[in-house]
Amino acid sequence: MKSLILVAILVCSSTLFAEARKMMPSYVITKTVKSKYVKSYQSKIKFTAKDIYSNMLPKQKIIYSIDGKTDTTGLDKTNSFFLTTTKGKHIFQFYYSEDYTEIYTDSIDFKGGYQTNITLNFMPSAQPIMVEKPVIYLYPEVTQTVDVTLKPVGELQFTYPAYENGWNITATPDGKLIHNGKSYPYLFWDAAMNRDMSSVDLSQGFIVEQQNTIAFLEEQLNTFGFTAQERTDFITYWGPRLALEKRAFIQFVWGDATDQFGELNISPQPDHVNRVYMQWKSLKDGETIPQPTPQVIPTLNRSGFDVLEWGGMELTDFEL
Repeated sequence: MKSLILVAILVCSSTLFAEARKMMPSYVITKTVKSKYVKSYQSKIKFTAKDIYSNMLPKQKIIYSIDGKTDTTGLDKTNSFFLTTTKGKHIFQFYYSEDYTEIYTDSIDFKGGYQTNITLNFMPSAQPIMVEKPVIYLYPEVTQTVDVTLKPVGELQFTYPAYENGWNITATPDGKLIHNGKSYPYLFWDAAMNRDMSSVDLSQGFIVEQQNTIAFLEEQLNTFGFTAQERTDFITYWGPRLALEKRAFIQFVWGDATDQFGELNISPQPDHVNRVYMQWKSLKDGETIPQPTPQVIPTLNRSGFDVLEWGGMELTDFEL
């Protein structure tokens, strides 16, 4: 029951987030104040860029135009920049990177001797996709202190226990993790990422019918070498959602290919770091796609100091 409630919360949150993004204006005039530092025939404008991910290049410049005349500018520590122009009506255009849509303004009438503050709401060119519930299990051969750090592609949304520049834990051979005096079965994180779907190779994978979903997951996870507990954790998270679909495209990603979701660093270095992600898409009635080549699932090496991470992503609003 708790799993179903969590799924409902995640689905609702994603939907509300997407709808809120659609309704958000691309720019907002937040303040207009008279300034003794601005001449009567001029107008000063402060632009502040919002919703630019912190992992963008620090020297990335904004390309802008005023009434069709183009220039570039950098951003200060608050993601702001200033322009001084003549009073009267002007039209602006802004471009930051291919990851964000361009911003076009209407004709704005600026007062002489005033400063106007404008917020620029840069929208991702594609809606963020959730990398859902990557969980990390650690099985050292002896009880020891382990440092775990993440470098997600995108922005972390939720972690448990709380991620503060990394996790410093005590890990035991039976998989129990101690963090700040509390016990956990695994480390949890998720992230919102912008993804170029043209880079996704969907020529390999599986088309799974609703009635075969759970048996299919059990078979593939057994082949990977998941333990009974790991398999149960995976299926009780993804199973309720996949079981609602009449048909679904399912593809597994493992090994170095999982770096597309984020990097995982662990010290001391484990003997084996096994990462398995599932990406999937609901196939609606009448939707036909080329039959993918079935993937050959490997059996993971779980010997020595072993780490297993699994997660996944629903390919929403994406045409196969």
